[in-house]
Amino acid sequence: MDLAILVFLLLAGVLEYSIASFTRFIDIGQKITDHKTPEVFNNQLRKMYWQQVALLFVTSTLAFIFIYFIINASWGFEGQFNETLVQLSIKVCVIGGLGYILLAWGMLNSLYLFTLGQSKKPLKAIIYACLLNILLGFVLSRFFAYEYSVVGMLLGAALFVALTLKANINYFKNLDYYYYAAY
Repeated sequence: MDLAILVFLLLAGVLEYSIASFTRFIDIGQKITDHKTPEVFNNQLRKMYWQQVALLFVTSTLAFIFIYFIINASWGFEGQFNETLVQLSIKVCVIGGLGYILLAWGMLNSLYLFTLGQSKKPLKAIIYACLLNILLGFVLSRFFAYEYSVVGMLLGAALFVALTLKANINYFKNLDYYYYAAY
């Protein structure tokens, strides 16, 4: 999991960039969009959201390539610690890395919702995701194998993304209204 968290740390910058560009372009879009065509405003920002998600996945791919080199390169893990990683550690790293990608996507969704004053849906989503993570992770780690606790994190993050993505999609349908109401 120590290697997997590198994925999340590398994605934190993408999250910061994404929310900064969202807040910047939402103001610009509101000023240049005619009041008779709010769907243009909504579609532009929905398109920008999906571009940010694509950027998140491109950065995730680069992070996994970086971790691959840390695991396999002569200057990487083995070169620094004089021991090789066992397959189990690599498996946990991959599953954990995927979980952190989903967590970052859920956080991106939450940041969009928090930006315009919609805090209840992401908070409920993180509570449900944490409960799933704890329950499933505990059961899997106690009744199967300790390393399967990472599956609880992966599925909790997937639930977090699903709930916040649903909220974002509904939100983007009336973004012009919510933006006006938030300020």
